[in-house]
Amino acid sequence: MRAQAIVGVAADQGRSRFVQLRSQPPLTLRPTGSGCLHLVASAAGPLGGDELRLTVHVGPRADLELRGLGALLALPGGVARPATMLTELRVADGAWLDARFPPTILGRGCLLHSRLSVGRSPARPAG
Repeated sequence: MRAQAIVGVAADQGRSRFVQLRSQPPLTLRPTGSGCLHLVASAAGPLGGDELRLTVHVGPRADLELRGLGALLALPGGVARPATMLTELRVADGAWLDARFPPTILGRGCLLHSRLSVGRSPARPAG
């Protein structure tokens, strides 16, 4: 399975708003009324062969609180290939991101390649 979740946040008249918010199971994004965005595991995974990507861009003067609900459970799956989970967090100057995810649980026999990339965002998130 290939799945991607993309978040773009921009400042708009002193408030932060989503300019991009797309997701696919098992990476499902759910905004809450409290201004927090939750990453919900909406299907099993990552399983062997899965390619999952989470991309977050927070623009200048914007802020985002991102939380994961429930641990990811990596399992071997039906193919003899590793699963991959790529997380890219980009934050512009003057922006704020608080991202907290629960641990990933590795099931017996699974192979998971996980990469976290954190850096500066371009001046304006793609939208």
